[in-house]
Amino acid sequence: MPAGTEVPDFARPHVEQRSYGADAQIGTVSYRQLTRDDFRGAKPHPRVAEYAARLGAYVCVQVVASSGNQIAIRARRDGRGYAASARNISYVAVLDPECSWWNQNAPQPPEYSLQHEQIHFALAEIAARGLTKQLQRVETVGDTRTEAQASFQREAEALIRQTGEKLAARNLAFDEDTSTAFRPDAQDDWYRTVVSELSE
Repeated sequence: MPAGTEVPDFARPHVEQRSYGADAQIGTVSYRQLTRDDFRGAKPHPRVAEYAARLGAYVCVQVVASSGNQIAIRARRDGRGYAASARNISYVAVLDPECSWWNQNAPQPPEYSLQHEQIHFALAEIAARGLTKQLQRVETVGDTRTEAQASFQREAEALIRQTGEKLAARNLAFDEDTSTAFRPDAQDDWYRTVVSELSE
């Protein structure tokens, strides 16, 4: 099948939206090189269980707020209300090992499956870093502290939603290039791309 072949529904990336400020660390593995031991799930995720034999592995990755995220609210110098901005804010990609599953009888070579899931993890980390940079530039104003904070949260929620949509689209593009057939050259190209972006 040619590159860009449509990915079956069961194999499409699934992105869940979480409300702003949720310190939802679902796993203990922050972004790093994965190993086979990071896949501790005893069985495939219910979303893909019916088709598990066709998968090399399944990785559960999320972009979550780091602990200690804070919004600073201060009176504006001109005396016109208040401004809200990020004092300490960052997002990271985390992997849930207990949810991530490895197919011992996968049709693909194990190194291909591991590299594939590494790229999905990297795409999430790239999205997390991009979201962090965007949020650090946000400043909102309001007549009261409450209004300034609420305005900041609305803008943050919009950025989080957009990040999730872009991440899902990018993961899908990656899967269209590499999941519908065994394409090590295409996957190597993606790997070089994410490594380059992570080094920026």
